[in-house]
Parts: sequence; C-alpha cells; structure tokens
Amino acid sequence: LPILFDHPPLYPAFLTLVFSIFGHCIQYARLANILCVLLTAWIVFRLTSQLSNRKAGFWSLIFYLLSPLCIQGITTLDLADTSLLPLGFILLCYIIYRTESRPDILNIGLIGIIVALCFWAKITSTLALVLGLLSYPLIHRHGSSYQ
Repeated sequence: LPILFDHPPLYPAFLTLVFSIFGHCIQYARLANILCVLLTAWIVFRLTSQLSNRKAGFWSLIFYLLSPLCIQGITTLDLADTSLLPLGFILLCYIIYRTESRPDILNIGLIGIIVALCFWAKITSTLALVLGLLSYPLIHRHGSSYQ
C-alpha cells in the first residue's frame, strides 16, 4: 500500500514511452516535459480567452508560464506534479466547460478518462480536485454567488 501512494504509474509510464521512442537520453525527457508545459499554457490561454477575452487569456498565459510550478516543471523531471497533473487538470476544466454547451456522451467519457489519468499521476491532488468539483453545484445552487 505505501508504494501505491508514493508515485502512481503515469509518470514512470510516460518516461518509459519517451525513452522507448527516442532512446535513453535525458534531453528527450526534458523536451517531452516542455511540450506538456506548452500544451498546458495553450489550453490555459484558450480557456481563459473563451471565458473572458484574449487579454485575460494572454495574462493567464503569462502568469502560468512565470509560476514556480511551471518553471520547476521545465527545469526538473518531476513530470507527475509539475507537468502531467496541471495538464490533466486544465484539460478537465476545458472539457467540463465544453460539456456545458455540448453535453454529449463523448465529453462525459472524456471527463472520466481525464480524472482517471489524473489519479494515475497524483492521488491526493486529484482527490482534492474531485471534491472541489463535486462541491461546486452545492455552492452555486439556486443562483447564489459570493459576489
């Protein structure tokens, strides 16, 4: 049981995939890490632009790229916490946003797959995210707001 909570298998599986395709070279692993960060940044920009405007999307992109999490994700190989998990979380937010306008079985299935992949990257953070997502309808029922 302690092995289960130490590191779930997505991070080692991702590194194994990168190394099996490109060979055992640390630079390729770092490049894969940077690609995850850039994909996350693009989704942050796109989602924020859709929720607000392009200026808000631009500033969200800048703040994400300059965040300690992002910088650590580029400079280290701890992909599970700094690259894969943020990518999974922002993908999940984007699919949930998309599901509000197009509630179809594909989007619902994608939500389940992404949550499962997030659990495979980090159990405790994903539990917190799932609890937050489940509490959202309770907090915002009957049109209540904190504003």
